Amino acid sequence: KWDDDGDNTVVTWRVPDPNFSVNLQGDVVNANRWPANANLTLKINSDTFYSTADFWGNAAFEGLGVDIIQGDLLEMTDGITTKKQTIPLLEVTDVDWQLDLVTGNTNINTDILVSADYPDGSGNFVMWATSDELGAWSADFSGDVDIVPGTNGWVALIDEDNDVTWLEWHVPAPRFGVNLNHDYIWGDQWEPGSTVTVNVRGTDVTTETVSADGIISIGIADFNIQPGDTVTVRDDFVTKSLLVRNLALIGIDHLSDQVSG
Repeated sequence: KWDDDGDNTVVTWRVPDPNFSVNLQGDVVNANRWPANANLTLKINSDTFYSTADFWGNAAFEGLGVDIIQGDLLEMTDGITTKKQTIPLLEVTDVDWQLDLVTGNTNINTDILVSADYPDGSGNFVMWATSDELGAWSADFSGDVDIVPGTNGWVALIDEDNDVTWLEWHVPAPRFGVNLNHDYIWGDQWEPGSTVTVNVRGTDVTTETVSADGIISIGIADFNIQPGDTVTVRDDFVTKSLLVRNLALIGIDHLSDQVSG
C-alpha cells in the first residue's frame, strides 16, 4: 500500500510448489519452493538428514557423507508434502570439442536437457536431447556454441514430478607454469594417466605420467632452464608452449608491506 509521500508497505506471498534437485557430482540435494521456513527431512535410502528452508522455501543438503548413485531412493518431506525420486542413469561419456558434440547415457527413450556455456562467458545454450532404445543420447551444438577447451556445461533429467537429477561437464584446458627458483614445472587439467613430454630449447628432456586428478609436477633442476628459453609440454592430444620470462624477486620489506622485483 502506497502512502501520500510515495512510500509503501508490502506483504509478499507465493504458492509453494515443492521439488528438489540432486547434483550427482557434488552429492548435494537442493530443496526448492517449499513453504517458508519449513522443517525438511531428507532420506537417502536408510540415511536421514535435516534442514530448514528459508523464506523462499529453499534449502541445501550438503556434506552428507553419502555417495548418491543410480538406483538410490531419495525422499523429502515437510510433514505435509512428500516428494520421492529414484536416481536415474545419467552420464556424459564424451565431449568432442572439435565437432561441438556432447554424448552420454541415460534411461531409454528419455528426454533430457543439455547445456553448453558460450566461450565469451555471456551465458549458455540449452537444448533437448532424447535417448534411443539403448539409452544413448547426443547433443550437437554446432552452429549454436563453439565448444573449446575450458568450456563448461550441464545435463539434467526432469522427472514427471518436476524433480531433477543433474551433473556438470567440463572440457579440460591443459596448462603449465615454470617455477625457476624452485626448479619445477606444475600443470593441471591434463588427461589423467596420460604421458606428457617436456621439451626444452627444442630437445625432449623428460616424460611424466599425469596423476589421477590431472596434475603434473616435474623437477627441472637438471635442465638449466633460463629466461628466454621456450618450454613445451605435450601429450597425445595437446601441445602447450611457454616462453620463460625474466622474472625475479629482489626484495621483501615486511615493514612497508612491499615486494619488489
